[in-house]
This record gives sequence, C-alpha cells and structure tokens, in this order.
Amino acid sequence: MVVLVVNAGSSSLKLRLLDDEDALLASDDLSPDDEAGVAAWLAAQAAPAAVGHRVVHGGVEFREPVLVDDDVVARLTALTDLAPLHQPKSLAALALVRRLLPDVPAVACFDTAFHAQIPAAASTYALPAEWRRRWRLKKYGFHGLSHAYASRRARELGAGPRLVTCHLGAGASLCAVAMTSPSSGVKPIVVTRLSPSATPHSDDPPPRCAMTTRRACGASAWSRSVDQEWDRPWKPNAGRSPRHGSGSA
Repeated sequence: MVVLVVNAGSSSLKLRLLDDEDALLASDDLSPDDEAGVAAWLAAQAAPAAVGHRVVHGGVEFREPVLVDDDVVARLTALTDLAPLHQPKSLAALALVRRLLPDVPAVACFDTAFHAQIPAAASTYALPAEWRRRWRLKKYGFHGLSHAYASRRARELGAGPRLVTCHLGAGASLCAVAMTSPSSGVKPIVVTRLSPSATPHSDDPPPRCAMTTRRACGASAWSRSVDQEWDRPWKPNAGRSPRHGSGSA
C-alpha cells in the first residue's frame, strides 16, 4: 500500500510517498501556498491509498491517530489558540490535500499525543486550578512524532532505559524518555522547547496560556483572578498552584 505523508512544518510543506516497507518512493519540499505545485507533484506520483498528516496540536481529546472528517477538522480548528502559529498550517495542508485527493482517506497524527503521558508534575503550569480546568491549560509538548520515533529507534539500537531525544530543525526541542518495559515501550518524562531562530518562542509557555485565558475571560476578570488567586498563601493540596511555582517544569 502506498501512503502519502504530509508534514506542514514551520518553513515548508514536506511530502513523502512511502511503500509497505516504509521505503521512500518520492519526496519534495514545497511552499505551503503553492497549490499548483502540490497538485502537479501528486499527479506525477503513484496514487496513494491513504494520507497521513502531521498535526501539531490535538489538545486533550486526540491522543491517537484519527480518521479525518469535517467534524474532526472543526474540533481541531477550535484548538488554534493553543498553537496559533502552527495549527493553521497543519489545517491548511489538510484542507489542500483533501481537495486534491477527495476520495483518499486522510488520517491525522498528533505531535501532542506522545507527550500525553508526561506526569502532571511536569505538565502542570503554575496557574489557578479553575483556569487549567476551564481552558485545558497545560504543557502539551512539542514535536512528539519525532521524539516517539527517535526514542523507539534508540531502543532498537540498544539504548539504556533512560535517554534524551533531540528534535533539531527550524523548531527544536528536547524530551527526557524512560523505557517502562520491553512490552509497553517508552514514556516521556518531560519535554522542553529550545529557541531556534525560525520560531523563537514556545508553543505553549505560561505567558501564552495567560494570554489565551485573558482573551477568554476578559481583561478585568483575568486581573481580578490573578490578584485573588496569586496574592494568597498557597496551601498544599488546596487545588491551586503555588504562586512561585515553576511554569515550565
């Protein structure tokens, strides 16, 4: 079965055609805005039986690959505030290829899915608990598909039970990974974003979480919540984050 893999990255639209053994049949890197170029490239290749799309953000809902339909697209669009620079690129590539290959099933695979197992101690921001519940604010992680492959491949090559995987490109991140057992595979422990020149910011830092919350609840309510929540002493197990806790554990 021939599969088309679509990766809408920070700087280009990467197209790869793979066979049953994951052997590369054809590839090209095009401008995300070059619909004619994408159409011409696809017309020159063997017809794929399925399309796999890298999608940056799946929120808390999408933890596994999912067959794409209009409802899935709408739910992914609703997550744009969590990755405002990258989610639109993923969705634009998804829409483009669906237009060009309307009868070919499309599957979305999520960068955030691999990091869904990160412990709460490493994924929880020092924000009021109500905010985290209402707007699903947490550290979702970056480049999970890349880290998942790197950790699996390192284990195949004999790596020890704990390692750090690196995604280095226009965007860059590090992930600490532990092998849970030979049968259950690997589990991320913590992930952090580096600061490459092309994307000198994190996809989900505490400031962006605060900005998202501020837009959702209004400036006055946001300021009032900050004053009330963070100017009171923090008590363990009280359901609130410590005022001086780390926002990027």
